[in-house]
Amino acid sequence: LGRAFTLLLDTATILLTFLLTRQIAGSVAALIAAACYALAPIAIQLAHFFTSESWITFFVTLSLLGAVRGARLGYLRSFVLAGSAAGLALASKSSVAGVVVPIAVAVMWDYGRRLAREDETVAATNAMLARATIACTAFLVCFALGEPFALLDAETYLDSLRLQVQIQSGAFDVPFTRQYVGTIRGWYQFDQMLRWGLGPVMGLLAFGGMLALIVAFVKNRQQRAGLVVILSWLAVYGLALLTADSKFLRYMLPVVPVLSLGAGLLAHSCIRWALNHMNRRLALITLSTTAAIAIGWTVAFASIYARPHPRLAASAWLFEHAAPGSSTSSEVWDDRLPISAMPGLDGLTRRFDAVDINLYQDFPTLADARHLTTAFAASDVSAPLVSLLAREDYASAAQLLEGSLTQQLLNMGSDDRLKLS
Repeated sequence: LGRAFTLLLDTATILLTFLLTRQIAGSVAALIAAACYALAPIAIQLAHFFTSESWITFFVTLSLLGAVRGARLGYLRSFVLAGSAAGLALASKSSVAGVVVPIAVAVMWDYGRRLAREDETVAATNAMLARATIACTAFLVCFALGEPFALLDAETYLDSLRLQVQIQSGAFDVPFTRQYVGTIRGWYQFDQMLRWGLGPVMGLLAFGGMLALIVAFVKNRQQRAGLVVILSWLAVYGLALLTADSKFLRYMLPVVPVLSLGAGLLAHSCIRWALNHMNRRLALITLSTTAAIAIGWTVAFASIYARPHPRLAASAWLFEHAAPGSSTSSEVWDDRLPISAMPGLDGLTRRFDAVDINLYQDFPTLADARHLTTAFAASDVSAPLVSLLAREDYASAAQLLEGSLTQQLLNMGSDDRLKLS
């Protein structure tokens, strides 16, 4: 049931991408943008599974649509839509808390528009307060309906949020984020999106479209209301992506509709330029070839779903070829093979022995301890530490010890440092 709803919401996001782009760039660019989202491998992959990203992308895009309409037209119902969808997005996953920023931008832009057309200051202020209030109310109501446990057990909810923030910032070490150590912020996400998330054609169009959105904001005064909302979302969520230590590709999905919008805008401009400045036949061949490469890339990616899942195929092979009592190994953070297929066709019944491999546990060596002993013996931390412990001032003692330990580690050679997890 969850996968079915995910599929429906992701399909609906294609329509929302069209409607959002049409608000800013017209119907032709909107059709191209919708096609870009529909062909995005990252969207196709996540739509196959019951993950939160497809859900939050739908709600974020719906909220952006309401915010854009609110900034352009000032309708109360647009702010109700924006606030409601934002509340449901945050209820689905806390990482999109920045979705409230485009709504705030829309409220202030509408306020500035009313003042610019010489509305009375009091009337414009009242309109601004009414729109802010109704958006906040809709946001809180929908958030409470979508995530009631945030109110029923606020302490546990906030503790969970703090833990996730620590994981995302790298303060809390977990095995599944170590793969990103040493990767370059920004470039890593760009490279992954270009390789796997969007493909080369749509990837270049999408990231080039970000520049096209900025240029359009500067040059096109009529569309600035919608563009400022879109750019505010790109800025706030992009900052969250760049500052996080976790760089899972699926985290990029909530910006894919906006990247598709930029791709549609840029592609439409390129098509018009090619038809007006190139030989018409050459232009059509170039455009057709580009479209064929983009579609072919997506078809090639989607073809993996025409075959059994690799873990299921591996499990079937083990059931067929591995003798009862065989040993299988797996990492402690991975799912063990074989996967149970049915009663009687599982690892327990076949008496497979499981061997766990822990690649992530870091233990200090005796050499590390000797280095630290020598370092502390040569430092002046011992006497103050003993004095603090005698006064039972454990907090200050811990701070002193931590600071000294850090300094001693920095003074060691890179090969001798104690690696802590």
